Amino acid sequence: MGYRCRRNFRNSDCIFGSSHHQPVVLKVIRQLGDEWRCGEVLETFNGNGMVRVYHFTEGAVLLERLNPGDSLTKRVLKGQDEEATHIIAQVMQQM
Repeated sequence: MGYRCRRNFRNSDCIFGSSHHQPVVLKVIRQLGDEWRCGEVLETFNGNGMVRVYHFTEGAVLLERLNPGDSLTKRVLKGQDEEATHIIAQVMQQM
């Protein structure tokens, strides 16, 4: 896996890189808690409305890296509440 950068969060570290020419994120959870089994939880959705899981074990998960679009919060602040709600509904329907 090629390593590009790292971000530290309160309970986890995310390492951004590539694997087999695909952008990925390795998420390592630092302590037992709500996120400890996130790989198992995310895998149940099989990429439907969620990020795809490539590999996981308790406390760590290798995920596809997504390029986010526009923030829904920004849309709401611009008065585009209905559009933001429609996008959320579409994602929920995929799940």
